[in-house]
Amino acid sequence: MNTLAPTPITRTYATVTYDGWGDSLSATVRTEATITLHGHRDGEGRGTVTSATVNGQAVAPELAVRLLNRAERVGTVTLLGECVEPVMPTDGPAIGNRAAWTLHRELGRLGHRNHYAVAGEALGRDVGSLAALTGVEAVTVRSYAYGQFGMVG
Repeated sequence: MNTLAPTPITRTYATVTYDGWGDSLSATVRTEATITLHGHRDGEGRGTVTSATVNGQAVAPELAVRLLNRAERVGTVTLLGECVEPVMPTDGPAIGNRAAWTLHRELGRLGHRNHYAVAGEALGRDVGSLAALTGVEAVTVRSYAYGQFGMVG
């Protein structure tokens, strides 16, 4: 089963909002803003805004979303840019304690003292628990550990 971690995403919009009172052109107020939303999208496409700016000033995410929604209703919204950071898929659930215990023993027999450091080097990230590794990650760590001694495991 493939699962995806939340996808970090940033979007920047140019908005124009028209407010008016009365019937004349001079009674129309035009407000322009640049709104940037930072957040993530989960595997089912639902988005969560974690921080936001309006015209370069940090604001509450709820306020920025309200301003964007208002511009959609009584103005125009133009997407200026979007940055989606790639997220690597995992191969499914964690290996758990029993498989982690076996991997710890194997790393110890090979002479590795700090198993978490070896796993971190192999995966290119901090590892706080071998039990939390996926099956593919555990195989990568095992192969890397053997490779440190010129062995094939």
